[in-house]
Amino acid sequence: GMSFVNGRPLPTEDEEQSREKSGTIFMEERNHIFQMIGKQELTDASPKSVYAKLLTGGGVFKRVHPLLTGSNQKKYIRLSHDFDTRSLIFTEPKALVPKEDADAVFVIEVALELDTDSGIEFASSFISIMNEFPASIGDDQNAVNISVAYRFLPSTKASVATPLCQILRHAGYFSVSTLLSLF
Repeated sequence: GMSFVNGRPLPTEDEEQSREKSGTIFMEERNHIFQMIGKQELTDASPKSVYAKLLTGGGVFKRVHPLLTGSNQKKYIRLSHDFDTRSLIFTEPKALVPKEDADAVFVIEVALELDTDSGIEFASSFISIMNEFPASIGDDQNAVNISVAYRFLPSTKASVATPLCQILRHAGYFSVSTLLSLF
């Protein structure tokens, strides 16, 4: 199937190239959001919809959706899950809730085919990338403390049926090294 990171297609032929590209895209997206925060384009009060704000401007293709089921289809994957806050993996070790001094909290949801090798490999790579996430953005004088959590969601019915999906419902209770050993 096709793979996307924030609507940007990934190469599917070469797994190593796909991992590198997804890491690059994720870092670019993260830096873009941090720049918007630094410029006060994203605040607690505005915009009304962060998603709508991100889908404006040059180089944005509103009709490319990361949950398309095919390149020429108009059907989308309908994510249906019962994951709650226990599924959140915070970048701060042993955290089950955002840190108290956080100026901004981010939650990143990653929809994957948890029943495929490529889905498992992407999850492992993503955990490694998130492990390097900074605790703050900006320089020392103007630093913004952030708290970041992420979770993996099943994107197919087959993914929901995997034992790994059951574990990921409670992923926040596990250390990063334990999660990586599952992949």
